[in-house]
Amino acid sequence: MIVGDQQRIRQFIQTLIMHDWPLKVIVTDLAAFEPEVVAQRGCRRFQLQSVSTDLTKTAVVIWLPDTTFFDAKVVEPTEVALSLRTMIDELRSTVNRLVSAGFAGKMIFDVPHDEIFTYFAAYFSGFAVEQIIGVGTLPQEMLLRNELCNRLGVASDDLNVNTLGLNTNSFVAWSRIYLGSMNLLSYLKSEDNNLDLDLLEELQATISDQAIVGNEIIQQKAILKLLDALFYQHAILYTGVGLKKNKDQLQLALVNRIINTKGMQHELQLPLSDQEAQDLATDLDFANEVITAIKKENSADGTTK
Repeated sequence: MIVGDQQRIRQFIQTLIMHDWPLKVIVTDLAAFEPEVVAQRGCRRFQLQSVSTDLTKTAVVIWLPDTTFFDAKVVEPTEVALSLRTMIDELRSTVNRLVSAGFAGKMIFDVPHDEIFTYFAAYFSGFAVEQIIGVGTLPQEMLLRNELCNRLGVASDDLNVNTLGLNTNSFVAWSRIYLGSMNLLSYLKSEDNNLDLDLLEELQATISDQAIVGNEIIQQKAILKLLDALFYQHAILYTGVGLKKNKDQLQLALVNRIINTKGMQHELQLPLSDQEAQDLATDLDFANEVITAIKKENSADGTTK
């Protein structure tokens, strides 16, 4: 099931139709997608249907909200919290409708500041944290991997790549990037390559481009990669800011897990350099400040669950 902004939903459905993905997708207003209903007749596997009142058999809900609220220049936590208030209210209403209809599956969030929305989705629904998945920095990781393949002249399978942080403020875990069995930093320092350490600065600038967060094509490719893992046994290693529970209390944390048909599974340790750990802690502190500010505002007007 896909919910959210109609234009974003339409664009994603068109992508699924073009690739004839073997999925049955339901939407709340099928009449609004008449061109896509006609186009799906050319598909052998993809199906587009109207939503029923019973969502107990719905495996995944993808939330694609309107993202016009996002302003990359707004970086102060209380201001970010204020910009998200309306969207958090929309999320609450969406989650309540889904749960009331019997939905108990996995949720994928593709939205700027997705770490905030995944937190409140778990907060409102009570779902296990393994069921709540933000696209996170996966788009940046895919771009970084592709750029490294092009620069180094190697295949994707030859690289182990990790991006960390928030989708609005991501960074590269250079100490965890490997070309075969060799650390990338060691490779760049060797005398028998035609690259230098300036490459790191260039690539960091590439994935820090805020245009990535709002680029529908890049974001859709990341969602398709997640769907491939959830439905078709093409498991991936997911590294980013996600959710944990500590004594039944939700917490944001570095999530380094395998995503497979069961959701987010098998937490793995990801050793980081001191600087990488500090950068990640800064991102986590920022996100927690935003969450605290939203809760404070909601408590003030009586809307906190």
